[in-house]
Amino acid sequence: MSNNIIKIPAKNGVTYIYEDKSVWDKEKGYSTHKRKCIGKIGLDGNIEYNEFYKTREKVEKLEKSLSAPAVSKTTLVGQKLIIEKAVKETALRKTLKEVFSKDETENLIALASYFICRGKALSNAESWCEDRAMGSINLASQRVSEILKNLDDDKVNTFFKSWIALQAKGGNQLFDITSISTYGKDNSYAERGYNRDHENLE
Repeated sequence: MSNNIIKIPAKNGVTYIYEDKSVWDKEKGYSTHKRKCIGKIGLDGNIEYNEFYKTREKVEKLEKSLSAPAVSKTTLVGQKLIIEKAVKETALRKTLKEVFSKDETENLIALASYFICRGKALSNAESWCEDRAMGSINLASQRVSEILKNLDDDKVNTFFKSWIALQAKGGNQLFDITSISTYGKDNSYAERGYNRDHENLE
């Protein structure tokens, strides 16, 4: 069965649009035609569909939407929510954008998040980041290599300069008081003093 759209002028000057269906008649051995008016040509030259056609189109769309299989995607948000909270509170994204582009910033945060949560090679970050909707583009192994290659010393130093300046506004200072004991006599950083951690130097 084939469908054709035909135009038939009427005596009143209006050109009507018909849907013409060619149907094979087995008993008669030839095709017959069934026509249904679906609208007319308007004054602007465009087709004005009638209510029959509009209603049928709505029903067909509804049936198609109901029969179509539902496609779903699961996005894991737990780790992302925690990381995003830290990023926001520390103004990390804002500081990164002062040095890097928007895409570079999102990808650096995504890769850092992967390393924090998984601690594995960044070349394996692609699927992990996709599952959490992190990163602005495909983070395949080759792309990760390109991102890391673009982290030149100037950009890194500029970022840390801005980052330190921002974090120092509160007036807080952190000191590393790790205790290291040594037998050596030629280490200019070592001084005779108190063995705080009671390390066995004998």
